[in-house]
Amino acid sequence: MNELAVKFGISLALTWVLELPASFVLGVRGKDLLLVFLVNLLTNPAAVLASTLMRDGFLAQIFIETVVILVEGWYYETYGRSSRRPYLCAAVCNLFSYFIGKILLL
Repeated sequence: MNELAVKFGISLALTWVLELPASFVLGVRGKDLLLVFLVNLLTNPAAVLASTLMRDGFLAQIFIETVVILVEGWYYETYGRSSRRPYLCAAVCNLFSYFIGKILLL
């Protein structure tokens, strides 16, 4: 299988495994958990692709994660019902999964 496809698959699976429970802990409930699932399906592959194209530089990662947090926060604010602080939820979940992913995939 293509190395990039494996990278996409592992990254998305790890994101779901980490961010869905983290979202639940942060108060996301019901259909909003499906929203977290779907929004990550949109943002994670784009972030992985951008990261790959930008050669994983630290400043590039900060930019990519900031954009992802803003996009996800907007979706949670616009379409979600249970998160009182959608941007904080997006930031905590993304930073959590980013750093755990870095630790696991060293």
